[in-house]
Amino acid sequence: MPRPLPVLRTLVVAVFVAIGIGFVGWSLTHFTVGDADAYLAAADRLLAGQELYPLPDAVDPPLAYRGAPWFVALWVPLTFVPRAAVNVAWTAILLAASAWTVWPLLREPRPAGVALDAFAFGLLFWTASRGNVHPC
Repeated sequence: MPRPLPVLRTLVVAVFVAIGIGFVGWSLTHFTVGDADAYLAAADRLLAGQELYPLPDAVDPPLAYRGAPWFVALWVPLTFVPRAAVNVAWTAILLAASAWTVWPLLREPRPAGVALDAFAFGLLFWTASRGNVHPC
């Protein structure tokens, strides 16, 4: 009869890997890079001299930005670049940052490293598919 701890460990690793694969699979079918729209809209508002942030009592606008002003300033030059090029470049940066973040775990072949790597990369991939800056 197998010992319960190795069986449980294998089950936990399998669940974490399945969740990571699920995040990637869902993201591939729902890739929007939508947060980049909010960053570019905020950069456009900055260029136009408008309010960067929505007023506290305003209904949450669809492209509301709540990040740091310096980050929007970095996006100002991108308002002059074709949107498709911005999307491709931003996605490449986010996916590279996601891979770089989990790279050290790839060298950890123990079950905990495999489980954490699969889960973390899946979650970061999901975040990148939304265009969110967090993988960076």
